[in-house]
Amino acid sequence: MVGTQDYSEGNTSWVNYQSTVQNHTDTDGESASIGFGVDATKTLIGGYISFVRTANPSKGGLHFGVYNSAGTSIDDVLTLEEGQATFNKQTASRIAVFNSSKNLVSGTTGSGLILSSDVLSIDINGLTEETNLDRNSDYVAIYDASAGTIDKVKMSNLSLGVSYQGVSNEFNPADATNYYVGSIPHITGTTPDINRIYIPKSGIIKAVYVYFYNGTAGSSETSTVSIKINSTIFVNVGSVQNNSTSTYLGNTGIDRSVSQGDYLEIKWTTPDWTTNPTDVSLSYVVYIE
Repeated sequence: MVGTQDYSEGNTSWVNYQSTVQNHTDTDGESASIGFGVDATKTLIGGYISFVRTANPSKGGLHFGVYNSAGTSIDDVLTLEEGQATFNKQTASRIAVFNSSKNLVSGTTGSGLILSSDVLSIDINGLTEETNLDRNSDYVAIYDASAGTIDKVKMSNLSLGVSYQGVSNEFNPADATNYYVGSIPHITGTTPDINRIYIPKSGIIKAVYVYFYNGTAGSSETSTVSIKINSTIFVNVGSVQNNSTSTYLGNTGIDRSVSQGDYLEIKWTTPDWTTNPTDVSLSYVVYIE
């Protein structure tokens, strides 16, 4: 059958054509239909549907394809080998599969795929494996849950973070004094910039944790801790008391950029104690993403 079909409900401007071929025997049968549609200005794309049915329904297949201009081959954009899906009424430039038990993907001409519900499932077993990764130029695909889109991210931005740790020797702190702690315990003292921890990769300081062990606890006056970046930048970590054997300070709200080649020290500023702690040692961890 060749002719013009009138699908006027909600779509009155479209002219549609359909060709159907049927062949059957006493034991099985098959049919195929091919159609396309254009609007009144002949500018919007059409599509086709072909369906094959045999005596065994599981052997049937449904193909849906579109093409942009006359004379080009039709590409399959969706193939269902088995099962059933319902195609709700859409414009010719929109394709959607509505089935609550399957992932839902929709798309429009020129916009790529849009994730409409569940995360898109892709079988990666048949893909070519990349063995020479370049973190500065290669990308990976991610699903942005807040935007509902699939985006690309450069591999260099997928770092899981790195921690830098320093420790002091055991010493008796004086009142109202600045101490600088790094990765070499035996040079802990009051002179800055000689106990550096260098940063090999740029990132953002996200958290700092400082632990004090006080051999003899002092009084309850409060001291302050900062992280020193290079010579002149000081970022407040918080305050701490040394009035028990073990005291701890943690700050997970730090958001400070650092660059490759910068160096760090912990600066501890002591108060005027009524009773000074003695045999004090401290360790710290700086987490950078």
